[in-house]
Amino acid sequence: MYSQLDYEIKIIGLRTRVVVDSTISIVILFKEEKKTEYQLLEFKVNVFERDVDDEILEEISLSLMEQFDNFFDIKADRVPKKVSSCGKGLSSEIGSFLIQIAPAILPALIVFMQHWVGTARKVTFETPNGTKAEFTAEKRYSKEDIIELIEKVNQIAVAGQ
Repeated sequence: MYSQLDYEIKIIGLRTRVVVDSTISIVILFKEEKKTEYQLLEFKVNVFERDVDDEILEEISLSLMEQFDNFFDIKADRVPKKVSSCGKGLSSEIGSFLIQIAPAILPALIVFMQHWVGTARKVTFETPNGTKAEFTAEKRYSKEDIIELIEKVNQIAVAGQ
């Protein structure tokens, strides 16, 4: 029937439960009674797709930015491209954008990205200190991999406070 990943994890004062089957992801956030401060996680997101030109890649990355906003209420900002002194106007890196998320959203975002990449896409998430997560059709994160990635990113957030 369905392959189901069902787990609960405590992250900086928030508990998240993610239930995933082949068609839907459900995220339920529970706020613990005491108020806990937490730092937003920052990522640079890079989108790649085989055999497409820059215009199509830009449309794909804009679509992903829109889905982040619709499904997770994550606002994304374009990554400014370094332009030579003779360059005119502002431009941005094609296929790249910046996001800030609450740690509790990370498990659902990982599962979402595993489904979103399909067969021809690759998406990388990179923290400011260089920690990377890569999503491709060939690489699937197990429950243990997801928990390990969350703990690694969470340690970066705690160290940055």
